[in-house]
Amino acid sequence: MPFYSTPVEIETALAVEEVSRRLSAAVTNPYNPLEFLRSRLEYPVAGRVGPNRCWLEYRTFYNNGFKRFLYLNFVPTEKGTLLRGQFAPSIFVKVFSAIWCLLASLSLLTGFVEFGRTGRRESLDLFSPLGMLLGYFALFNFGIWLSSFSEAEVTAFVEGLLDEPEGVAANRDEVVIRPRKRF
Repeated sequence: MPFYSTPVEIETALAVEEVSRRLSAAVTNPYNPLEFLRSRLEYPVAGRVGPNRCWLEYRTFYNNGFKRFLYLNFVPTEKGTLLRGQFAPSIFVKVFSAIWCLLASLSLLTGFVEFGRTGRRESLDLFSPLGMLLGYFALFNFGIWLSSFSEAEVTAFVEGLLDEPEGVAANRDEVVIRPRKRF
């Protein structure tokens, strides 16, 4: 499924530690029940941030199991940090998709083999596994399409958060974080 991923690169003059600190302070953890109750207006982006990488998602009021997450690696450069990654479905969605498609394809194949072996039309019940495959691809593509509307907002959120405030280049000891933009 490489065609379901979109590459992303963001450059910033901040150090890797500062990038990690700013992202950690600005996103909420989606798996912590206390943080889950935080306002979507105050924390529009959820995710996990580590010292060298992160994954982010836009918080919506509905659940889209097929949405694409923003996976970023922090690469130090001589000018600051390069955030390199991609929008892609989670590994769980990829594994589930592979298993679902494999089982439906096997069911379709056994129907063809049984029809070829016996010649009975009852064994040619192909609408069920074919419908399972087509329905799954339609649902998967709808989920990807639906999540594409929030990807620009997640990218703008990260870029706005990592913009270097005015005056920081002259005095690196005093770093002030700008207020987050509301979406």
